[in-house]
Amino acid sequence: MKKLYFAHPINTYAENTRGTPNENLERDLLALIAKKFPHHEIVNPSDRVHADKVAELRKDDPKVNVMPYFTDLVASCDDLVGYPFGDDMWGAGMWAEGDVILGKGGFAWVIHPTDRRITFVPDIPAEMRLSVDETRARIRNPDGTSKLYV
Repeated sequence: MKKLYFAHPINTYAENTRGTPNENLERDLLALIAKKFPHHEIVNPSDRVHADKVAELRKDDPKVNVMPYFTDLVASCDDLVGYPFGDDMWGAGMWAEGDVILGKGGFAWVIHPTDRRITFVPDIPAEMRLSVDETRARIRNPDGTSKLYV
């Protein structure tokens, strides 16, 4: 069975949306992906196993860069589906994950935030990539809490 990596902003992860208008967003997107790709195993970076690994990596240094863990996880997959921000911009991490898949010859799809259509994307243009600081500004409040996805 092929593995399909689900790239999406951290502020859409179920653990970060409880009690918000986006509370069911990740669950709904996973259902949409499963319907569109019934013969793929969905690899969700927000699953408990990955959250636990990130916690382990950050045990001694809370600011350690965990992105290599996720790019390795993506590299273990065949294809990717991404859910960008509402203006179709890809966060720095998501873009890097897409670059890994495309670089190894895998396929990428995008879930359009406005209507949730899933379409094939032959590449993810650099103009669609946010910087790390731009991404952080969209996902975190100054106090470190998760911002509402828009």
